[in-house]
Amino acid sequence: MFSASIWNTPTSEDGSDVKRREAFMRAALGEYVSMEEAIRWDRPHGSPPQIKDSRNPLLHIMKELRNLQFHLLSSPLKSQQRSVIFASRQCDMPVWYVEDLRVTDFDRSKNAQFFTPDDLKRMIQWFNENQRLWGVTELILHAVRAYAEEILRGFRMPRTATDSREGEP
Repeated sequence: MFSASIWNTPTSEDGSDVKRREAFMRAALGEYVSMEEAIRWDRPHGSPPQIKDSRNPLLHIMKELRNLQFHLLSSPLKSQQRSVIFASRQCDMPVWYVEDLRVTDFDRSKNAQFFTPDDLKRMIQWFNENQRLWGVTELILHAVRAYAEEILRGFRMPRTATDSREGEP
């Protein structure tokens, strides 16, 4: 998945790694939204759950971020060091985030009409706060997982092999 390459790209002396990370972010967002189209091939009969119909704000903000990054602007990525504990050891790791995501950016989107100004403001504020804590990579991964769960529920498909052995639909 492209999102792992956002933080997994080696740092370069000339800063060119940042442009690669930004390209990986756009690819990861495109990969996320493509789930909506790909499910039609896997389940041609029936109507798959659409991101626009989800009650999960993360799915909406990630789709709109994709639309912004593909059609309207290219947001620069920045990083900050975060202290984490892994295997009982403290270490620092970079967290990559989209710099200065604003409501005015989303106002230019054709889908802005489907959100109230207050909802847009809250979604973007939540996104900005959480991406600085966890990184845009983690938010993309959470969106992919959450949308996959909605697809599975929508088609009443088992989530895991264990679920199907237990006889759940």
